[in-house]
Amino acid sequence: MAEQNRRIPRANRRSESRSAKASARQVKREKSNSRDSTSGFAVYNAKLAAYFQHHKASASKSLMQLVVAPWQSFLTCLVIAIALALPSLLYLFLDNVQSQTHQWDQPAQISVYLHKDAKQTAIDQLQQRLSENAVTDSVTFVSAEAGLSQFQSVSGFGDILDSLEDNPIPPVLVITPNQLELAQLEAFTAQVRTNAIVESVQMDFEWLAKLEQLIRLGGRIVAALSLIFGLAVVLVIGNIIRLAIASRIDEIVITKLVGGTDAFVRRPFLYTGMWYGIGGGVLALVIVVIAQWWLSEPISKLAQLYQSQIDVSGFSFSQSLMIIASACILSSMGAWLAVSRHLAEIKPE
Repeated sequence: MAEQNRRIPRANRRSESRSAKASARQVKREKSNSRDSTSGFAVYNAKLAAYFQHHKASASKSLMQLVVAPWQSFLTCLVIAIALALPSLLYLFLDNVQSQTHQWDQPAQISVYLHKDAKQTAIDQLQQRLSENAVTDSVTFVSAEAGLSQFQSVSGFGDILDSLEDNPIPPVLVITPNQLELAQLEAFTAQVRTNAIVESVQMDFEWLAKLEQLIRLGGRIVAALSLIFGLAVVLVIGNIIRLAIASRIDEIVITKLVGGTDAFVRRPFLYTGMWYGIGGGVLALVIVVIAQWWLSEPISKLAQLYQSQIDVSGFSFSQSLMIIASACILSSMGAWLAVSRHLAEIKPE
């Protein structure tokens, strides 16, 4: 029994020793993992810092290259600006026309011309039916004599009209609709035409519907021109970047020999395209503002001749930013396509 009691503390001491060694190894592993994770995080931060540093250096270096050759850079930006200004001016014109049409929508009227021999009772019945229709707001009867008197006062041909034996002006029902849905009004006028005493029906705002169709056509023309000139911007920038690559072919080969990736080589050219796009977008806005200032006075004088007022509005701040962003995207796209194509052909030996 005494021997067994002596063996138990020894076993406990050996168990405690093994536990202490295991704990020490665990602590050592945790310290090592901590150092490894800290080292990996430091390496990641260093790579990330180098990545952004190269972006910064590429942007500043490409900008300085454009500043060194100001005349060539200005001409390139001017080509981009003209390509963007033409569809932008057309869009601005359509936008101003569309904004003015909202001022011309009211009052809208439908003129129902009646036969000269129409009986007054039939006219009164037709006027009553039209007044009860849900489309109409009011129906006014203008007799042939009242119409002739109004025409004489407006036209200034009173003496000539007095010399006529018969009154050429027919009686008219003037309808003021309570809404301007063209499809519903066309169905309404088609129904009115079926009446026996109606000679013809004219909607005084049909020209507005035609104008809306012309505006829609103009919008599609603007979209087509934007695609065409946008493709022109991509091609122009692509050709300029191609020439820049050809002039720096030796530098690119050396960069690839020392381990530079395609993304590393591509980055400065992409920033060059971006700077061209920003410059072209700003110049396009300048051209649009100058054109707006130059045309606003004759447009206002023309509107005054028609006893109207037209205020030519320009692009908003968000629209201006959109033009610059579009120019930047198109130029960067042209640079990307040119660099990707030519870098694939450059293989260091």
